[in-house]
Amino acid sequence: MPIGEQIKDRREALAWSREELAQVVNGSVQQVSRWEKGISYPNIKQLIAISDRLELSLDNLIKSDPKLQKTIQIDKNARKLVIICGSLLFLALHI
Repeated sequence: MPIGEQIKDRREALAWSREELAQVVNGSVQQVSRWEKGISYPNIKQLIAISDRLELSLDNLIKSDPKLQKTIQIDKNARKLVIICGSLLFLALHI
């Protein structure tokens, strides 16, 4: 089940409003709405807070959403590219 559906289902089961969830994860109502609709994802701090406050397994939140897993992998690859480019620039400037 996509992470947004998990967040929405659990939030509604606890009878929380989007505003209440936004407050406890230091986000906005608009962010919560976008997560629940699958438009965007919470950052890692928010994801941990969601897991804690909604009593959802962090492992399950991530593993049950293949799209989120791909996003994490893309971010990891982008970070490697930035490090490589930065290293090459450093070397070029010091030759």
